[in-house]
Amino acid sequence: MPVMEYEDCGIGFGKKSSKTANMLRAYIGEAEEAMPTVTEIRTDIDDMTPEDLGGIIDLLMASGALDASICPVIMKKSRPGYILSCICRDEDTDDMAMIILAHTSSVGLRFHRCQRYEMKPSFIKYRTDFGDVRIKISEGYGLRKWKPEHDDMTKAAITNGVTVDEVRKNIHFDPDEELGDD
Repeated sequence: MPVMEYEDCGIGFGKKSSKTANMLRAYIGEAEEAMPTVTEIRTDIDDMTPEDLGGIIDLLMASGALDASICPVIMKKSRPGYILSCICRDEDTDDMAMIILAHTSSVGLRFHRCQRYEMKPSFIKYRTDFGDVRIKISEGYGLRKWKPEHDDMTKAAITNGVTVDEVRKNIHFDPDEELGDD
């Protein structure tokens, strides 16, 4: 059922007698946009070295994957192995599959289509004592989250000869104050 703001709900019962409830529930309301669908591509790998497998994540992300991960597992014959998972937009599935097949020892892939809640991201520049740091703000479903970009904090820390933690502690960002409370 879509995320929606309900205006009314109705319940009706049928006349036919059965072992299960013979009823219908209907909702009236305004639905938010349909959730986007994504494809998860997965494969199990037990015959590649970690060095050979390690670069696939960067390659998938640079090619448009929304997320990619490698998880260690124990596989058949008690072999240590890995599960490679790639989440991508449906239209990128073939490209991601070809990258995985070309750059791993895998000979088969599994696909799962999923709906995905997505908050809308935006960025603002925030001035600290150590330089500018981008703040990623994610909003949707009545929620607002924020997080400083780690790469920016690392760059500021190196440039100023301080730790990332010192840069982080220098960020006093209040989204309600900076952006207004919606």
